Amino acid sequence: MSVISVRLRVAGPLLFRAPGEFTPTARGPQAFARSLPLPTPSTIAGCLATAAGRRPAGQVTSWARAVEEVLNLGERGYLRGPYLIADDRIYVGFGDKVVDVDSLKSLERVDLLEELTKGQSLDSLLSSLLHAQDVKKVQRVGTGLTATKAVDREHGLMYLAEMVDYESTFETSEVSIAVDAHHIDLSGAAERIVRLGGEGKVTRIELATEEETTLWKRVERSLKRLSKSVYLCLITFAFLETPSKELELLARGAWLWPSFIRPVKKLVQESVAGCVRVEYVVGEVMLLGAGFDLLRGVRKPCYIALKPGTVIKVRVERGEPANVIRDLYERGLSMHGGRLGYGTFIPVRAKEVA
Repeated sequence: MSVISVRLRVAGPLLFRAPGEFTPTARGPQAFARSLPLPTPSTIAGCLATAAGRRPAGQVTSWARAVEEVLNLGERGYLRGPYLIADDRIYVGFGDKVVDVDSLKSLERVDLLEELTKGQSLDSLLSSLLHAQDVKKVQRVGTGLTATKAVDREHGLMYLAEMVDYESTFETSEVSIAVDAHHIDLSGAAERIVRLGGEGKVTRIELATEEETTLWKRVERSLKRLSKSVYLCLITFAFLETPSKELELLARGAWLWPSFIRPVKKLVQESVAGCVRVEYVVGEVMLLGAGFDLLRGVRKPCYIALKPGTVIKVRVERGEPANVIRDLYERGLSMHGGRLGYGTFIPVRAKEVA
């Protein structure tokens, strides 16, 4: 498989806006912006699309399709990630924290649902198993300015921005944000300088070969170890179909509303033609916007999204587990933007329960 690691070199604190308004008219005289632990796939795909310097040919049916055309993904191309590389170790987003991707193997020893029914919280369980760590933050105070650097009378009140500081988190200056580009020619984007996130930060795009550190190497290693029961550990947001208003019976006396279990089951089963059965989902959902559409000058839609750190336990009922899960990995576990990195997961062999 042709895989290139696309790396964006980190230089100082960065802001990757979390959901919520950031204008004085909505938030009052002191607006506050909080950063996500890692950028969304849209942010990175947008950087690469900007570096490509192309526009989609003709009309496009969706924001995702527009970016796919600009990146020239063709029939086989797709992105996976983003993730962090610090001193040649890979760290992935898990909830509001980051974990060393190799630590996910610890999940092989436990059945998450069984442990949670004993009364242990998900955060404490995952923290003890995976040694998750917080991303350090720094706060910056600023004043909104116009393009001429004068105070904007309408939007120019004070604001507070909470930014992620990867260099302090990992105590090294060798930190990059990376994505794996599968079957894509991005040679034209190499060494380009592009904006990344908020506050006018810039980065340089670097391309590494498959022989160097890539997420795919870890995934490929995990695929060789799979049995019929598999944990799909989400490391990026995954967009879902709008959930039904009906109640979902989880167990005797336990109901869920609205049910996000049904959209997850539908997404998985349709992606691999019914070869996989979803046993349960452990995680959280939230409302997430896909960002700003620079091509059309409008905001992209908001969707119901599974958060990074969600674990979906599935059972492969037909076919070789490695082949079936590889097909699912290539498609991306997301209703929208699956080829741009949404729905990226790490497969982990799950404990067999009698």
